[in-house]
Amino acid sequence: MLGTLDEWLPAEGKPNTWRRVVNGKIDGAAGEVTIVNPARWPTFADYWAWRQAEANKPERRLVPKRVIIDRLYEAGLLAAARKALDAAPLYTRERWAARDAVFADDPESIAFLKAIGADPAVILAP
Repeated sequence: MLGTLDEWLPAEGKPNTWRRVVNGKIDGAAGEVTIVNPARWPTFADYWAWRQAEANKPERRLVPKRVIIDRLYEAGLLAAARKALDAAPLYTRERWAARDAVFADDPESIAFLKAIGADPAVILAP
């Protein structure tokens, strides 16, 4: 529980460490936050802003490979996808083989689909 920024105070005797204080008492459930990389977050406010941004990021959506395969087949592009995948670098082939799903916003997957003439918005749709 992050609470609000003004609830966090420096922990005495512990550099780069803050404790959450609510109603004058240390919130034991919140624990302590120690900034282990002060170059990245020079102040607790900088760290706080980063944590808030991270907490508000939308969750990345996964698209199961079986759905992608079905959509490529329906679009008449499954053979083109197979040919392109067979010609792709080893890392790309292994990545496809090892995973059950791909992220809908994955730049490499989007580029691959565009290269075979597929519409990524259709193939990777929810």
